[in-house]
Amino acid sequence: MFWLLATHLADRGHKIVAVTSDSISSSERSAALEEELRPGITVRRFPNSHNSLSVRFGPLFFRPRGMRTGLMKLVGEADVVHMGERALHSVWSAEACVAAGVPLIWSPYG
Repeated sequence: MFWLLATHLADRGHKIVAVTSDSISSSERSAALEEELRPGITVRRFPNSHNSLSVRFGPLFFRPRGMRTGLMKLVGEADVVHMGERALHSVWSAEACVAAGVPLIWSPYG
């Protein structure tokens, strides 16, 4: 759902930055911390401190290093934030939006 929305917005000239962790699975991480997936759509990944534990016990160990600070910087450059998860980084996103005065849209799909 988010990919489809992002591609349509990018096709209309919007710049999309997706923020996530570097975790792919309990034993695999993404090699690239920043990657352009297609024109107008970039993903920014933050290293997860406890990769295997975060996959097994998400809310307790999902703490990507630098994500909270990174969100503050990225949100300050955004016109709007669209969030779709229910986790600690969702709280960080909401805090960053309030601090920057940026509108937040939350779709509870995650």
